[in-house]
Amino acid sequence: MAKARLYNGLSFSVPRYDGLVGTLAPPIVLDQNRSAYLVAAPAFLPPGGSTVTKYTLTNASNASGATLASSTIRVPVYSVPPNAPQPTVGACNATTNLVDTLDARFVNASTQTGSSLFQVHTVALGSFAAPKFYEFNTSTNTVVQSGFVFAGSSSFDWNASIAATTAKNVFVTWTSDLATATTAPQVRFSGRLVSDPLNTNLGPGFVLVSSPLVCYNPSTDNVERWGDYSAVTIDPLSSLRAWGVNEKIINGTTWGTRIGNMGY
Repeated sequence: MAKARLYNGLSFSVPRYDGLVGTLAPPIVLDQNRSAYLVAAPAFLPPGGSTVTKYTLTNASNASGATLASSTIRVPVYSVPPNAPQPTVGACNATTNLVDTLDARFVNASTQTGSSLFQVHTVALGSFAAPKFYEFNTSTNTVVQSGFVFAGSSSFDWNASIAATTAKNVFVTWTSDLATATTAPQVRFSGRLVSDPLNTNLGPGFVLVSSPLVCYNPSTDNVERWGDYSAVTIDPLSSLRAWGVNEKIINGTTWGTRIGNMGY
């Protein structure tokens, strides 16, 4: 949309594009590139996927002259993550009381800076769920780096969001739990500095908030819906700090939203 016309209450037209691949994740654009890049990972990929689709949207402020072109980026093979079992507490058990880790789509905004596009989705890591982040090169349609983020070797981790700065420092927030330990779903933060080695997993970070140790069972669903979306946003006053938003459990039948701050 043409923002100036929208802000001034003027009429405007919007182009519509059909037949696109999967769910598109729009970018937060930090550069002056005349193109914006949108990426999509298919939702269901048995036994696995090895590509993502990149769309290049050019001249977006001029509806009559906007163009959209697709291309393919090859990535390491990934597959849909398993659902996450809850801790074995109270009426919960690791077999029947699961929370939904969704699928392998990108569900949060990408960050676009220069030729780099940062994104994250949740995939299978062995028998666990874990977010995997990428830095794509939009000029060459290649992966600059990728890596996983998880709390520990036996944790289930999902519902992640990513943000990056113009300096390419990265922040990630996500949900994590341990099925057999006394750890209910947590909101965690981690990240990487531009000086860190490429293609390395992010550290376990730290806990922003833990949910109470209860059996979360708000409905008759045999897999409980969990935090379809989270968000992490760079602090406008400091590029070394970010704000995260994610889901937490309030009690066995109620969820809430937690907002928190992290930084380097």
